[in-house]
Amino acid sequence: MDKSIDIEKIEKFLANECSYVEAEEIAAYLKAHIEELDRLDVFGDAGEKEITVLSPALKHRIYNKISPNNTRRISIWKRALAAACIIAAMLGIFFTYNSNNKSTDKEEQSYAVLLKNIANKGTDTMLVLLPDGSKLILDPMAAITYQNDFASIRSVHLDSGNAYFIVARDTLRPFNVFANGIKTTALGTEFWVENDLSVSSIKVKLASGKVAVVSTDKKFTMDSVYLKPSQECWIDKRTGHVKVVEQKMKTAKTITIDKEEKAEQPDNTVLWTNNNLQLSKAKLDNVLRKLENRYNVTIVVDQQIINRATITGKILYSDSLDVIIKSICDINNLNYEKRNDTIFMTK
Repeated sequence: MDKSIDIEKIEKFLANECSYVEAEEIAAYLKAHIEELDRLDVFGDAGEKEITVLSPALKHRIYNKISPNNTRRISIWKRALAAACIIAAMLGIFFTYNSNNKSTDKEEQSYAVLLKNIANKGTDTMLVLLPDGSKLILDPMAAITYQNDFASIRSVHLDSGNAYFIVARDTLRPFNVFANGIKTTALGTEFWVENDLSVSSIKVKLASGKVAVVSTDKKFTMDSVYLKPSQECWIDKRTGHVKVVEQKMKTAKTITIDKEEKAEQPDNTVLWTNNNLQLSKAKLDNVLRKLENRYNVTIVVDQQIINRATITGKILYSDSLDVIIKSICDINNLNYEKRNDTIFMTK
């Protein structure tokens, strides 16, 4: 900074009466032109009494001790005083800037924890698509919450009710479900979580893959539980009981399933008649889709379970949907659970 600054501006700066921009400019100038501090009249505002309070004898002794360097000493004192003022002013600038930054950080943190709430207030199940590609089906009266940055943290809070989770596989980012202080963690799998707040109980049913169930509630401790397919974990937080049970198999006796993998399996091997549905090595997936359309239901099943299965046989229209589904599950060693208009088939 080459141009000089008026002494009045410097005095205004030292009195902490400058704007932020002026303070930065003057501070930089004084740092480069320290000799300007010699121009300051440190005692300019002092009254006569403030200057002459010393006795004549004391003044005389002080005068005799003053050397030719006294001007330099006063100059050094003034520079020290001015330097202290500069430091104070710069600290004020720093704290103002830092305070503004903290305010901005708080606003960003407030934005980062925005929540999305979804509740099924209807009488039918609700399909929810999550940002990471995962899906979940909410039972009536069930509710979930997740943060707007879900795709990076993959955490869902099951606030109440029951939900079926179909998790998109991601080995780097585990999928977590929190329900009343219990966390279920999975990488890529399908499972139920039932959160009954009325009796403070949580149930986790694994359909495929593996999950870990742990407590995040400081008031409720339990050993970690690792479930295998067809296992359920029942947790009663009132009594402290935790147990793992096997899901019961559904049984029925119709329809045969050919599990041998074929090079090509045409989809037109399903013959509809007025009285029955005739099947000849039909893809199980194709059959389930036709059952969905005919009975107006949704059938949820892991494609890896049925991608090689075929069916040969006959389905009578006189049979109920429950009988048909039981038959398919029994022959193919599957489990199923029906909730309103949605059927869940698991291994």
